Amino acid sequence: MSIIPTSETISVEEAITKGHKMVNLPAIAIMVLTTVLCIVLAVMNIIPGWGIGVGILVSFVLAWLYWSVMITKWRLWAFENVRNVHELKKRAIQEKLIWPNKHFFEKTEIRSAAQQAKWESLQHRFSQADFNAFPPMGIHQQ
Repeated sequence: MSIIPTSETISVEEAITKGHKMVNLPAIAIMVLTTVLCIVLAVMNIIPGWGIGVGILVSFVLAWLYWSVMITKWRLWAFENVRNVHELKKRAIQEKLIWPNKHFFEKTEIRSAAQQAKWESLQHRFSQADFNAFPPMGIHQQ
């Protein structure tokens, strides 16, 4: 296995961007559209006014369910295709794509047995240091 990334790996930035497009943006859209739909239906007197509150609760549950399924798919894809898994994990937490290890909300991710086995098989990648093509400034080899 080569230390130098091949053309088959993607950058951390590309993975984060795909995560937002694949996971967060659709989850937000689910929440907004479900809420708007409930408001419109209440204004048209198709559902009672309290239906808006129920709709907001339902929108949250649907969005969380979507996130719980899709974050697993993104996580497996990203950690399999990005060379710098430590940087990816740090950035994904900062960007609110995933939660830190052992966080309560991390436990809400939905994984099949096959997905869990694949995630466990990717854990060895965390024993390798990230590849840094550009060493820190001021460090010179002699």
